[in-house]
Amino acid sequence: SNDPKERIIEGPIKSGSSPEGGIYPSKGITFVQAGNIKENRIDLTNHEKISPDFHRKLKRSQLRGNEVLVTIAGTIGKAGVNTIIEDGNINQAVAIIRLNNRMLPLFLSAFLNSDGGKVQFDKHRHDFGTPNINTTELAKVVVPYPPRQVQSQIVKGVVGFEKEILKAKEKSSKSEQLKSEIITEFLIGKKNYKNILEQVK
Repeated sequence: SNDPKERIIEGPIKSGSSPEGGIYPSKGITFVQAGNIKENRIDLTNHEKISPDFHRKLKRSQLRGNEVLVTIAGTIGKAGVNTIIEDGNINQAVAIIRLNNRMLPLFLSAFLNSDGGKVQFDKHRHDFGTPNINTTELAKVVVPYPPRQVQSQIVKGVVGFEKEILKAKEKSSKSEQLKSEIITEFLIGKKNYKNILEQVK
């Protein structure tokens, strides 16, 4: 809505840009690319940096924390909340959405990652060359706007499920490891082969 009293998004949605020649310094300002955006969060295990100079030039896309970042090229529509970077920037495959206190960033992020978001990204995306969506089209994505109390409940549910999923993944990889160890132990000879071979004859 254009009525400022009803606005949820602060300012226009912006995307960043990349340094010329794709050359990144080893020290500098955190630079977020599409690969750093995971479902509902930002992962900086591997990330590039940019010079303070380039960061200053890219004023429109500077990060300050608590904003929603959305991938708009390559993999489209993956959203994460920036809770870890207070001074950083984004490249052109990422868009930044800032909300006022009417909407919880995690609620918006969770919706964009849900089927309700995916359907709309699929409708707006362009597939010539690298699949992409521009910031004007991103602004057309329709998001439900429940009262904050309902948003909080939904967010609590999402966070709870994410913890469950993480636990299940950890359990699964532990089982994989145990399975592998059993086979390895057996092959290294903690068990006696000869008996088995005798039985096979």
